[in-house]
Amino acid sequence: MEYSGLTTKYPIKRPLTELDRERQLHQGKPLQAEPAYQLSVIRADDEFLELTDKFYA
Repeated sequence: MEYSGLTTKYPIKRPLTELDRERQLHQGKPLQAEPAYQLSVIRADDEFLELTDKFYA
């Protein structure tokens, strides 16, 4: 289970790191990656990405 934001709050209003910039997703640029169920992705297609929240068991 992904615990980010569950045990501690997400940091807000912070400068982006180089890692943030490297992992940025750009609109209109396809991503060649398969959805991973353990990361809460249920289904992805050309129009939407269906996710669960961090409390989904």
